[in-house]
Amino acid sequence: GLAPRRDDASAAVLYFVAWMFLGGFLALNLFVGAIVDNFKRIKAEADGGGSATITPEQQQWLWAMQSVAENRLQRAPLPPQRVCVRCRAPLFVLVR
Repeated sequence: GLAPRRDDASAAVLYFVAWMFLGGFLALNLFVGAIVDNFKRIKAEADGGGSATITPEQQQWLWAMQSVAENRLQRAPLPPQRVCVRCRAPLFVLVR
């Protein structure tokens, strides 16, 4: 017959690659899960229901910026130019 191949372990290679692949995902999943769980715990302990990563001053600034974004300024109306300027212009100045 045929001579045996030296160091032939084809089945072991497939097992090893699968083990490393799944083991890596398992370790990564445990690591990320621990970090997310710890972050959620810290966030729950933060008073005021704010974020665990920003200071109260930063939270106040964030609320102010959100308030400004929600309340956009409107453009001021322009004075009348054409039709009946004599009667509308003084009323415009009075109301403004």
